[in-house]
Amino acid sequence: MSELLDQEQQVLIQRVASGDPDALRVLYEQVGRPLYSMAFKMLSSRSEAEEVVQDVFVSVWKNASKFDNGKAKVFTWLSMLIRNRCIDRVRANKRRIPTAETQCAASERSDQKICTKTGADDLLVQERAERIRSAINRLSADQREAINMAFYLGMTRVQIAEKQGVSLGTAKSRIRYGFERLGKILSKERGWNRTNR
Repeated sequence: MSELLDQEQQVLIQRVASGDPDALRVLYEQVGRPLYSMAFKMLSSRSEAEEVVQDVFVSVWKNASKFDNGKAKVFTWLSMLIRNRCIDRVRANKRRIPTAETQCAASERSDQKICTKTGADDLLVQERAERIRSAINRLSADQREAINMAFYLGMTRVQIAEKQGVSLGTAKSRIRYGFERLGKILSKERGWNRTNR
């Protein structure tokens, strides 16, 4: 998203905040399609994606004055609104998010199953990753660094010990105790259970 386009959209938001319906229409023409695509990818339903986009633009009409261009670009703000509405809709419907495990069909030529990844899979993975990152940030600096090096950078225990300037036993302990702490943090979170891990 170019800076020029974002500046143009900031002006549109200011006009919407002052009650200009034409500004809302122009903003919708600029971003409606990519926002719809995002919602459809998460919900796998055209009608629900359309409703979410409509809800977001109603919210923009009512709350445009609350937009803070110092915190995010207009499109980023709208994307977060879409994402949050999609998550709320999935939870409000109290339906099980369809995952690849439930989107498998038996192949006609063999006993193997053919599975397709859905937008809901991406949403579920993203939510889990955010929860884990948030929990990791609550660890001590040494444990956080060791776990990040081990599991996000793929470093061995020996490499971690060298990088942190500690013994191999200390590096292993930091990872082990870090994981134990992570387990405790995540187990206290609502909605987190063994199936989430």
